[in-house]
Amino acid sequence: MPLTLISRRSVVYREAGTGEMTVLLVPGRDQIQIVKDLAGLGKADIPVRETAANGKQVQVRKQAQLSRVHVGRRYIYGNLPNEISDLRQPVKVWLAEDYAPPQSQAFFYIFSSTVVIHGVREQDDEGQQSWRTAQLLLGDGDPVKNIIDAISDYALANSTETLTVAVLNKLDLYEKLQVGLATYNISPMPFSKLKPQPGIKPLYRHRDYTILYLTFALLGLITVLASGSYVFFTRLERDKLQEEVKDIQRRIESIKLNQSVGQVADPQSVLQTMSRGINQQMSAILHAAGDVGAQLGTLEKVRLMLEGGDYEGMPVDGVGEGQQVALIRLTEMNKELLLDQELDATQVVATHPWVRTIMRGGPTGEAGVVAVMLQVDQTADMVAAATAPLPENPPQELAPTSSEPVAPQPDVPQPAPEQAEGGSFQPAVQAMPQAPAISATQPVSVTSPVSATAVEAPQAPVATKEAVQ
Repeated sequence: MPLTLISRRSVVYREAGTGEMTVLLVPGRDQIQIVKDLAGLGKADIPVRETAANGKQVQVRKQAQLSRVHVGRRYIYGNLPNEISDLRQPVKVWLAEDYAPPQSQAFFYIFSSTVVIHGVREQDDEGQQSWRTAQLLLGDGDPVKNIIDAISDYALANSTETLTVAVLNKLDLYEKLQVGLATYNISPMPFSKLKPQPGIKPLYRHRDYTILYLTFALLGLITVLASGSYVFFTRLERDKLQEEVKDIQRRIESIKLNQSVGQVADPQSVLQTMSRGINQQMSAILHAAGDVGAQLGTLEKVRLMLEGGDYEGMPVDGVGEGQQVALIRLTEMNKELLLDQELDATQVVATHPWVRTIMRGGPTGEAGVVAVMLQVDQTADMVAAATAPLPENPPQELAPTSSEPVAPQPDVPQPAPEQAEGGSFQPAVQAMPQAPAISATQPVSVTSPVSATAVEAPQAPVATKEAVQ
């Protein structure tokens, strides 16, 4: 262990090492001052004055005071050298007798062959026990023999006293002393086994705060970095919130503007759509569409597309004047083959004059979606043909007027169906252009619920109608 021995004048012995340094003080007898423990005497540092070249005393620096309070008295042993107090490693300063065992009356601390500390316990007139310590001055000759002679002389003169002999980290010296003192029944011991007595405080101590300082420095650095990061990310978040607030404000202004003037891309188209009415009842139109779907399969839902919309992928174009498109969803088709389904659709178009076109979309299978284009109102040409005067010599067989239904023609050979991509068919079979519109007085049969949802057209809002087939 690192150990340093100091006397009243200077450092006598030093054993280097790492860790906490132990300093043993051997004060001179005339150096010890005994005073009452008054206020102000317990300060750790006292000024030290040196004489300058001009004869004046100059205060150089403060030195640590080595003192201890015992039974209301303060024992001042001197000052700690600056070379000890300036050490970075932890330091504790003890008296040499602090390491003596409680039952020991004298001790010999052997630090080297030339440095030996001897201490004797004494009792003063007031009954107080104290120690008198000193460094032995060994004579010329063999130092080991001189040490043995000194120890044996004291042991023979004080045979009743308990003697402690300790050797510091010198194995060869320890073995020689062990052999030489065996005659006097004295067994030396390693100094490392001696410990300060319990309840005794060191004269001076200071700790190594390097790790503590580095820890605080690291914590400070982490705090600074964390604060900087917090400020940086807080500003980013604040800027983001400000942008969101501005965006919400713009949306609010847009909503207020739309509430005032509306958001219409083509107002004239909306007005034209609103002004154009349907002369047929909705129930009649839905009944006509449902009747077509019932002849093709099991009906699930009918949607009336008043103005364009999503036809579920089917290319429904060319909706003419007075015509309306209805989407029919079937859970099951009556016929499985596409050819049979097309023949049924052709038969429906032939037997229902108000049906203009039937299209099927979606994948090939039992279920499907059918788009039916219905003639729900008469066009201008139909009205003109109906009101035109009859010829003077009409032929014997008159063609059916616009007010009569077109008779079915089942024997007409039908063209081969064209199978579209995805397995759907599109029998674009057209009825006679002069067929009448759906009668508003047709009966309505309610058998199953039908639902529909509103669909927004590209240029104008569109309404949808739910019906029951």
